[in-house]
Amino acid sequence: MIWHDLFVDRWVDARELKQAALAAFGVPVHHIEVTEDVPRGEAAHHERHLLLRRMRQSRDFPLQLLVVILDDRLARGALEPHRALAAVRAFAAALNASVTYGADDLSDSEWLRVRPTGELSIVTLDTDDDVDVDSFFVVDERPYRDQDSTVHRAAAPASTS
Repeated sequence: MIWHDLFVDRWVDARELKQAALAAFGVPVHHIEVTEDVPRGEAAHHERHLLLRRMRQSRDFPLQLLVVILDDRLARGALEPHRALAAVRAFAAALNASVTYGADDLSDSEWLRVRPTGELSIVTLDTDDDVDVDSFFVVDERPYRDQDSTVHRAAAPASTS
């Protein structure tokens, strides 16, 4: 299941991404694959619970990360919005980076930015068509209204190990 596209404000190596995914999902690093190739189906990844596809971008978000959840139990829990936010918060804290993703309670043109501190804001992104690779940049930012909601401070999805 494709979970989310995450936009990260810095490029991250594979080892660091695996550690962040461990913090976010509780999945042991030997069950996480980091690739720069297009995923070719789940059959080749039967030992994996998470597939992280890195794509190099420019401008505000050098790393676009496609998160594919290959474990059914993990996928069911990760679909809940409060668990998704908890996982992205854990990613941001572990990477010491801002991570932006499309939260369910926002419009199609808005993204939720999660800072390493857990602070939230809503950003509007645009693309720069003048470069060879995708290039996303922030055109507007405002505070997120449910900053201190207990729903949004829920724990990350449980481990599948």
